[in-house]
Amino acid sequence: LKLEDANQEIRRLKLEVEVLLELAEIKSTHSCVVYDRGRKDDKFNWVAMSLVGKSLMQLQTEVKRKFTLRTALHLAIETLE
Repeated sequence: LKLEDANQEIRRLKLEVEVLLELAEIKSTHSCVVYDRGRKDDKFNWVAMSLVGKSLMQLQTEVKRKFTLRTALHLAIETLE
């Protein structure tokens, strides 16, 4: 479950859900499943989705540096498969 302040200027969660739904339409095998999404009392947006392992942020923190261009492109291509 992910939550986001509904009054946030940049709605990252909304964009993330849109991308995940597009990936589901093309039958991507490298993305999580969105079970449901919505807004509660005009205070926060939420999405319930499957877990698929560590986030990219966690992986990047573990290596203690930015991903190389090669790694970033590899991850992007894998996500779209």
